[in-house]
Amino acid sequence: MNRLALAATLALASACRDDDPPAVRLVVTSDLVPPAELDAIAVTVVGSRSSERDLLCEPVEHLFPEPDAGTLQLPLQVLVERGDVYTAWIAFRIEGRRAGTTIVSREQVVEWPTAGVLEVEVPLERACLDVPCTPAIEQCIRGTCHGVQRRDIFTDPTLRDPGMPCMEDTP
Repeated sequence: MNRLALAATLALASACRDDDPPAVRLVVTSDLVPPAELDAIAVTVVGSRSSERDLLCEPVEHLFPEPDAGTLQLPLQVLVERGDVYTAWIAFRIEGRRAGTTIVSREQVVEWPTAGVLEVEVPLERACLDVPCTPAIEQCIRGTCHGVQRRDIFTDPTLRDPGMPCMEDTP
């Protein structure tokens, strides 16, 4: 399991405890076969400190598999624990890559759970290969373009709190 902590003020413990912070477990699935059709997945995360308007931390991207980790294994699971500042919602941009080029992508926005772990499954679909959706505005779902839940959150720097990174990697 890959762990990431939102708002770098969290201290993670390796064992589960009753006082563990609320978390979201992103589960990336695909009908594309690694490594022949899909050899890496980039997960970009951003969070907001307001549910009414976009007051975002600086997005952070993590590439899987990590260097020297071998081949991409699916489903990919990434656990993100809520921090103390960006607690309204969390958004993921998931990019399936082949030889360094993005071939399919999805975005997903969810509210943080009040307690426990919310599991969110996001499929990267073969039906979306070569479907020309407008970046930051649309995404492909089941072979057709649909509007994203929140526009421009990964691309518009005016929506961000400058210098406030969303995440830090934790062991």
